[in-house]
Amino acid sequence: EAAGDAADAADQRRLGSEMMGLHHKQQGQFAEAIAWYLKSLEIVHLQGGQKSLEKLYHKQIASCYQSLKQYSEAAGSYERGAEAAEAAGDAADAADQRRLGSEMM
Repeated sequence: EAAGDAADAADQRRLGSEMMGLHHKQQGQFAEAIAWYLKSLEIVHLQGGQKSLEKLYHKQIASCYQSLKQYSEAAGSYERGAEAAEAAGDAADAADQRRLGSEMM
């Protein structure tokens, strides 16, 4: 049961970080949003890497980099999101993220 409690606590931290990322993104505070989404990604990786969540966070991070006009970073994040989407079995999202990434170059 302790393992279940730890997983629940990690999920709560991940969701809290995700909500902070969303809040900062909506406020136009893109660098802060990136930091919170990276924290969410770190928690996902510590929990064993849920690819459906990884693809979401990479897409959000890429969008923030795009808003900051940091296009090479955006392209890299879209590519990492595409790789996570492929690993999650979502070929359509992988193709979409690759298309978005190619538009950054």
